[in-house]
Amino acid sequence: MDLPSIISMAVHWIILPIILIGLFLYGVVIWHQVSDTDLKAAAGAGFWAGLVLFVIFVVSQLTEIRNPQFDLKGAIIFNPFLIGLGVVSGFGMMFGIRYSVPTRAVGAVVLLLTASSLTALYGYVFIESIRGLVLLLALGVALGTLLYRTFVRESRDNK
Repeated sequence: MDLPSIISMAVHWIILPIILIGLFLYGVVIWHQVSDTDLKAAAGAGFWAGLVLFVIFVVSQLTEIRNPQFDLKGAIIFNPFLIGLGVVSGFGMMFGIRYSVPTRAVGAVVLLLTASSLTALYGYVFIESIRGLVLLLALGVALGTLLYRTFVRESRDNK
C-alpha cells in the first residue's frame, strides 16, 4: 500500500470515527459536569432521548445496511458547501452550548450531540451511500468547533 492510500485510510477509518466519538463523549461530559440537580436531570433525559433517536434511525435503515467496506473504491467528491455548512453548524453548536448549559436547554444540546454523532457514525460505517456526506459535514463541524475555540474568548463565569 502506498503512502497516499495509508493516509486516506487513516482519515476515513481512524480520524473521522474519533471525531464522531469525540462529539458523543462531549455530550456525555456536558451531562456529567452540570452541577444543578434539575439541569443534570434535563441533560440525562437529553442523553437517553438521543439514544432512542439513534435506535429509531437504525431500525428505519435496516434495508440500507451493508457490511462495512474498508476499501476506498468510492471516491468522495469535495463539496465546499457541505464543509461550510459543517463549519457554521460546529461554530453555532459551540455558541449554543455556551448559553444553554446554565439552562434546561442543556438537555436539547446533549440530545443533539448524542443522536447526531451516533447516527453519523453508524451511517458512515454501514450505509455507504451517505459516507461522503458524513465525512465532509463531520470535518466541517470539527473545524467550526475549533475555530470557535480559537476566536471566541470565554471567561470561566461566561461573562
